[in-house]
Amino acid sequence: EYAKMIDINELNANIIGVVLFSGIYFPTHSLGKFMVLDLNHSLWGYLCGEKFVDVESCKKNEMYNFIDVGNFITSDFPPVFISHTDNDVFCKGNGEKLVSKLNELSIPFREVHSTSDLHDWQENMFTRSAKLTLKHFDKYMQDLLSGTISTENNKTITISFGRLKRTD
Repeated sequence: EYAKMIDINELNANIIGVVLFSGIYFPTHSLGKFMVLDLNHSLWGYLCGEKFVDVESCKKNEMYNFIDVGNFITSDFPPVFISHTDNDVFCKGNGEKLVSKLNELSIPFREVHSTSDLHDWQENMFTRSAKLTLKHFDKYMQDLLSGTISTENNKTITISFGRLKRTD
């Protein structure tokens, strides 16, 4: 439905796994919030083709119910690697909400949750936080490619200031 709405070809591929670093999966949830440089309102314009005025006018746009990609995840979604941080000025709360949805639908996942890093901390690969994240990502890829990833080995690691805080 979304592909038809924005006039693109539907993707026909066998996706075996998904990697999500600091993403915004529920953009409508940030529309009423203050964000640096009004990024949420710029994103609205990019996704929906109209200037942000207020949340109520956004709800009237035919795209409103389609841009929260997290709402389209179903139980046949492939295994996910996801990382997110409490201090994300762009996507705060999106990672937690998506992980909740993955749990609800029994989708295999590996999660890295930071309590201290900023948006896209994984890109600074020489920090301790990034190294911990990429180590967890490497294990996810090994399990995914060997076919051993399942909900029984869903795992969350929490890092704080470059140190492992908790493993679930």
